[in-house]
Amino acid sequence: MLPQIVVYFSPHSETAAAIVAAITAARSSCFLLMYCFTNYSIAAALIAAVHRGVKVACILDRSNLTDVGGELPILCRSKVPVYTDAQHHIMHDKTLIIDDHLVITGSYNFTLSAQSTNAETCLFIDDIDIAAQFSADWQLHASHSTPPPLAL
Repeated sequence: MLPQIVVYFSPHSETAAAIVAAITAARSSCFLLMYCFTNYSIAAALIAAVHRGVKVACILDRSNLTDVGGELPILCRSKVPVYTDAQHHIMHDKTLIIDDHLVITGSYNFTLSAQSTNAETCLFIDDIDIAAQFSADWQLHASHSTPPPLAL
């Protein structure tokens, strides 16, 4: 069976709203790899998912440690497991894996500018086999990522 794929192009679509809806529909897990994360509505959806009992874990590029306006401190204060990946020059991934079958990926960072001013693409790929490949990549990054300093 072919994967079901939905494509969003910003700034001309409601990409952020579609991502929030997918997180809101999550039943078991949300695993995030993200280069830049400044969109509060997406962060709030992940926090709400944790409160619903969904297993959530985020791996962000180390630049998020000093990004003014970034969501890393809010996620940490809300008890969302967050790690930073400093193994690479930049960890430029933009991937969210939901419930072991839905992969959200593309050029779209979870930022306000990705939604409002940048030309971005975002793919929603519903396929267990593809999700397994992305999950394996997430696990690889998790193996060398570390929690941020407690001072955040």
